[in-house]
Amino acid sequence: MAKITHIVYPGPVRSKTDGDEHYITANQLVWLYGLRPGTYLIYPFDRGAYTEEFLDSLTPAHPRYDGRYPKFA
Repeated sequence: MAKITHIVYPGPVRSKTDGDEHYITANQLVWLYGLRPGTYLIYPFDRGAYTEEFLDSLTPAHPRYDGRYPKFA
């Protein structure tokens, strides 16, 4: 079983290239960051299922203004 290492935060972002606001879905972020199945949580989720310490240890994956998405996998 894969280890959870990221929290994916879908949402709006204003594009640096065209100035328009775009909504980036969780699936798009997973693809853009190159995350593997089972290695992430998608916000919102049941916070009561996880300790704050565990959640604080995860790397956030947000939509990015500059459109540059480092590959985490």
